[in-house]
Amino acid sequence: MLAQFLAVWLVTSRDDKTRKYDFGDPGDASVRLPIATVENRVKHGMDQTFGETTQELTTHGLLSLDIDEYDQDYVVKDPWNLMMENFWVCTASFLYEAFGVEVQDWLRTLDFTIFDRLAPADSGVPWR
Repeated sequence: MLAQFLAVWLVTSRDDKTRKYDFGDPGDASVRLPIATVENRVKHGMDQTFGETTQELTTHGLLSLDIDEYDQDYVVKDPWNLMMENFWVCTASFLYEAFGVEVQDWLRTLDFTIFDRLAPADSGVPWR
């Protein structure tokens, strides 16, 4: 699901004339995706599956998803907001501008299974 959200973001960030990407301001706390595009490319009329998957991403702290009714956008936020900058925007911009690596090329290499296991009991972290 995260890959699908970022793929929609990639499509909406591309300038058709210059064929370059503009991922937006890293200082923005969120990435905005048009509701119609998400409904068509990600949701496919499967509300329950969509809800369960986004709940898993939220539970694992990978993103939060809100709807902006006024702008008709899904608002995808990363919960980290590292140094007041959006992780996804910074990562996508840096890898694209510095090395020409597009989102779809690096996203599939990420391993989110780390979130599937609990920290050891002796680790002393409060979120075990």
